[in-house]
Amino acid sequence: MFFYDDTLTQWDASEIRSISPARKEIRKGAERWVHDIEFKDGQKLTILDVIYNNILRVPLHVWPAAPGYQALVGFDEDEVFLEPIVAWAITKGSSVNPVTLGGVNSGQDGIVPIVHPDGKVKLEDGPTYGSVGEYLGRTSTQK
Repeated sequence: MFFYDDTLTQWDASEIRSISPARKEIRKGAERWVHDIEFKDGQKLTILDVIYNNILRVPLHVWPAAPGYQALVGFDEDEVFLEPIVAWAITKGSSVNPVTLGGVNSGQDGIVPIVHPDGKVKLEDGPTYGSVGEYLGRTSTQK
Protein backbone atom coordinates (compact mmCIF):
# COMPACT_ATOMS: atom_id res chain seq x y z
CA MET A 1 0.00 0.00 0.00
CA PHE A 2 1.10 3.54 -0.67
CA PHE A 3 0.89 6.99 0.86
CA TYR A 4 1.60 10.46 -0.51
CA ASP A 5 3.80 13.12 1.05
CA ASP A 6 2.96 16.84 0.99
CA THR A 7 4.50 17.17 -2.51
CA LEU A 8 2.20 14.36 -3.77
CA THR A 9 5.12 11.96 -4.23
CA GLN A 10 3.99 8.35 -3.80
CA TRP A 11 5.80 6.15 -1.23
CA ASP A 12 5.46 2.45 -0.38
CA ALA A 13 4.31 2.11 3.24
CA SER A 14 5.56 -1.49 3.43
CA GLU A 15 9.13 -0.19 2.93
CA ILE A 16 9.11 1.91 6.13
CA ARG A 17 11.75 0.81 8.65
CA SER A 18 10.95 3.36 11.36
CA ILE A 19 8.99 6.52 12.12
CA SER A 20 10.15 8.99 14.76
CA PRO A 21 7.96 10.51 17.45
CA ALA A 22 6.46 13.88 16.56
CA ARG A 23 8.61 16.98 16.79
CA LYS A 24 7.93 20.64 16.09
CA GLU A 25 9.35 22.26 12.97
CA ILE A 26 8.89 25.64 11.32
CA ARG A 27 7.54 25.16 7.77
CA LYS A 28 6.49 28.04 5.55
CA GLY A 29 6.54 30.37 8.54
CA ALA A 30 4.27 28.18 10.68
CA GLU A 31 5.08 25.81 13.51
CA ARG A 32 3.94 22.28 12.63
CA TRP A 33 4.29 18.77 13.99
CA VAL A 34 6.39 16.47 11.79
CA HIS A 35 7.81 12.92 11.85
CA ASP A 36 10.99 11.56 10.31
CA ILE A 37 10.68 8.32 8.33
CA GLU A 38 13.53 5.97 7.52
CA PHE A 39 12.95 3.47 4.73
CA LYS A 40 14.51 0.00 4.45
CA ASP A 41 16.80 1.21 1.65
CA GLY A 42 18.16 4.05 3.82
CA GLN A 43 16.13 6.90 2.29
CA LYS A 44 14.80 9.46 4.75
CA LEU A 45 11.70 11.63 4.57
CA THR A 46 10.12 14.22 6.87
CA ILE A 47 6.32 14.24 6.82
CA LEU A 48 3.57 16.31 8.37
CA ASP A 49 1.66 14.82 11.31
CA VAL A 50 -1.54 14.54 9.23
CA ILE A 51 0.32 12.30 6.75
CA TYR A 52 1.64 10.21 9.65
CA ASN A 53 -1.95 9.65 10.78
CA ASN A 54 -2.86 8.53 7.25
CA ILE A 55 0.06 6.07 7.23
CA LEU A 56 -1.27 4.51 10.43
CA ARG A 57 -4.51 3.77 8.55
CA VAL A 58 -2.80 2.03 5.61
CA PRO A 59 -3.96 -1.61 5.55
CA LEU A 60 -1.15 -4.11 5.82
CA HIS A 61 -3.27 -7.25 5.84
CA VAL A 62 -6.85 -7.75 4.65
CA TRP A 63 -9.09 -10.79 5.12
CA PRO A 64 -12.74 -11.46 4.19
CA ALA A 65 -15.51 -10.63 6.63
CA ALA A 66 -18.20 -13.08 7.68
CA PRO A 67 -21.62 -12.20 6.22
CA GLY A 68 -23.99 -9.98 8.17
CA TYR A 69 -21.62 -7.31 9.52
CA GLN A 70 -22.32 -3.71 8.51
CA ALA A 71 -20.70 -0.32 9.02
CA LEU A 72 -22.92 2.51 10.23
CA VAL A 73 -21.76 5.48 8.19
CA GLY A 74 -22.89 9.03 7.56
CA PHE A 75 -22.34 12.61 8.55
CA ASP A 76 -24.86 12.98 11.38
CA GLU A 77 -27.83 11.12 12.86
CA ASP A 78 -30.09 12.44 10.07
CA GLU A 79 -27.86 11.05 7.31
CA VAL A 80 -26.77 7.56 8.30
CA PHE A 81 -26.88 4.35 6.34
CA LEU A 82 -25.56 0.80 6.56
CA GLU A 83 -22.84 -0.52 4.28
CA PRO A 84 -22.00 -4.24 4.20
CA ILE A 85 -18.53 -5.02 5.52
CA VAL A 86 -16.75 -7.12 2.90
CA ALA A 87 -13.39 -7.44 4.68
CA TRP A 88 -11.32 -6.44 7.70
CA ALA A 89 -7.98 -4.63 7.50
CA ILE A 90 -5.21 -4.52 10.09
CA THR A 91 -3.31 -1.27 9.77
CA LYS A 92 0.24 -0.12 10.41
CA GLY A 93 -1.20 1.49 13.55
CA SER A 94 -2.32 -2.01 14.72
CA SER A 95 -6.02 -1.29 14.55
CA VAL A 96 -8.58 -3.50 12.83
CA ASN A 97 -10.90 -1.55 10.56
CA PRO A 98 -13.92 -2.54 8.48
CA VAL A 99 -13.62 -2.47 4.70
CA THR A 100 -16.74 -1.66 2.67
CA LEU A 101 -17.15 -0.84 -1.01
CA GLY A 102 -16.37 2.73 0.12
CA GLY A 103 -12.92 1.65 1.34
CA VAL A 104 -11.33 1.24 4.75
CA ASN A 105 -13.71 2.67 7.38
CA SER A 106 -15.99 3.34 4.42
CA GLY A 107 -13.68 6.25 3.56
CA GLN A 108 -14.41 8.06 6.83
CA ASP A 109 -12.06 9.36 9.51
CA GLY A 110 -12.41 8.15 13.06
CA ILE A 111 -14.17 5.14 14.50
CA VAL A 112 -16.98 3.58 12.47
CA PRO A 113 -19.71 1.85 14.51
CA ILE A 114 -20.11 -1.83 13.57
CA VAL A 115 -23.57 -3.41 13.37
CA HIS A 116 -23.30 -7.13 14.16
CA PRO A 117 -25.59 -9.78 12.63
CA ASP A 118 -27.65 -9.79 15.87
CA GLY A 119 -28.35 -6.04 15.41
CA LYS A 120 -26.11 -4.83 18.23
CA VAL A 121 -23.90 -1.82 17.55
CA LYS A 122 -20.34 -1.93 18.86
CA LEU A 123 -17.68 0.73 18.94
CA GLU A 124 -13.97 -0.04 18.96
CA ASP A 125 -12.88 0.13 22.62
CA GLY A 126 -16.31 1.49 23.52
CA PRO A 127 -19.79 0.57 24.61
CA THR A 128 -22.24 -1.82 22.95
CA TYR A 129 -25.75 -0.66 22.03
CA GLY A 130 -28.74 -2.97 21.59
CA SER A 131 -29.71 -1.55 18.20
CA VAL A 132 -28.99 1.18 15.67
CA GLY A 133 -31.90 3.18 17.11
CA GLU A 134 -30.47 2.97 20.63
CA TYR A 135 -27.02 4.00 19.37
CA LEU A 136 -28.39 6.97 17.46
CA GLY A 137 -30.60 7.99 20.38
CA ARG A 138 -27.76 7.95 22.89
CA THR A 139 -25.18 9.61 20.68
CA SER A 140 -27.55 12.43 19.66
CA THR A 141 -28.22 13.28 23.33
CA GLN A 142 -24.46 13.50 24.03
CA LYS A 143 -24.01 16.45 21.64
